[in-house]
Amino acid sequence: MMKKSSLLVKVSRLMMLLAMVSLVVFQACKDDDDDDDNNNTPAVDPYSGFYKFTSASFVNTDTIIIGQDTTIYQPGDDASIYVATGLLGLAPCQDQDNAALELRSNFESFYACLNETNSLKQGTWGVSPDRTVLTLNITNPAPFSVIINDVTLQNNVLTGIIANLPIVSGVTYKFVTVNTTFNKVP
Repeated sequence: MMKKSSLLVKVSRLMMLLAMVSLVVFQACKDDDDDDDNNNTPAVDPYSGFYKFTSASFVNTDTIIIGQDTTIYQPGDDASIYVATGLLGLAPCQDQDNAALELRSNFESFYACLNETNSLKQGTWGVSPDRTVLTLNITNPAPFSVIINDVTLQNNVLTGIIANLPIVSGVTYKFVTVNTTFNKVP
């Protein structure tokens, strides 16, 4: 009887040990699956967010004709009025000082109004694989793309060179190159 009892105890212990090992293996596999799900969650692009336009300057000498007035801009001259009007002029803000650009995480861009609830879809946006070119594919009011080259985002300041900013000059459009700066609103 002692032998039978000893064998039963050993089998019982072996079964308990197998149950515990199975539980540990099951729990470990379950934890791995959860980690994989978390690692596959797409990160929000660092360029996503609200941007307040702060400044722009001409890169080249450019002649702009508005009505009967001809203005010759030199490199470094202020181009803010053209960028603010061109990129944010349609923002449906009660106070135009609140006009901003919103780059959403789904790669849609909007004319936004800080401290207001108004916004209007502008189009879409994208960034090059090397993260140096930001493209705004504007569909409202008319389809065109604004390409910001040499783009950087450091300390919530986005800078770059717009090489194809359309400006009405005379009876046609002229494309100018400007350095531009936006502040990312935290």
